[in-house]
Amino acid sequence: MRISTAIIACFFWHLLFLTAWAQSPEQLLLNRLDSVAHTKSIASHFASLYRRTSARAFTYYRNARPEESAIAHRFMLVFADYFFQSAQLPSLNWQAYYSDSSRTILHYQLLGMNAHINGDLWQALYRHFSYEEFKQGRRLLIRFQQALRKEFNARYEETIREKGPGRTLHMLSAGLSRYYGHWKLLHWRKRQFRLANRMFDNPDKATPRLRRITRKKQSVDRLILRHL
Repeated sequence: MRISTAIIACFFWHLLFLTAWAQSPEQLLLNRLDSVAHTKSIASHFASLYRRTSARAFTYYRNARPEESAIAHRFMLVFADYFFQSAQLPSLNWQAYYSDSSRTILHYQLLGMNAHINGDLWQALYRHFSYEEFKQGRRLLIRFQQALRKEFNARYEETIREKGPGRTLHMLSAGLSRYYGHWKLLHWRKRQFRLANRMFDNPDKATPRLRRITRKKQSVDRLILRHL
């Protein structure tokens, strides 16, 4: 008995649908980041780093208390949406990243980290969670710094093996630039949590702080492009 091409096609489409439906939101996010990472778009450079970091995050948060883990996993999903939206219509935070298609991979990764942490993080916390949820999940989200440091170290090792400003900076600082990077990441993230907390408390009073952080973020963009 011959089976028509249409029936075979319907079967495989049904199978793909069931597979996607059975996947968790976390796995769907990783798959989406992986898909972007394998495109030729500018977004691919940060997506590859983001995919590895997100995989570490989901593993790390899985061992937390159920109520904290649920908040952390939801945060990861809404936070990633800011990156996906930037690829369609870059916000002001992402202008430096998407303004030039000829930068180095290191430039894109650092610019992406700066935009996502110093521009998007407080928004994901403030706009998508209640104050009670924010307080409940804050400590766990900040503690992810331990796992984030591992991803930073992996990228740092790749950088110093290549000839370039990253390797030069490592040699001139006798390796201290690695630990400065650890501190800077933690400082950026804690500052965003403080900003979100201030927004919950009094948005009007938080606005001047937001402006200062935005100016600092833009200064970091210029430093990355001029010296790295």
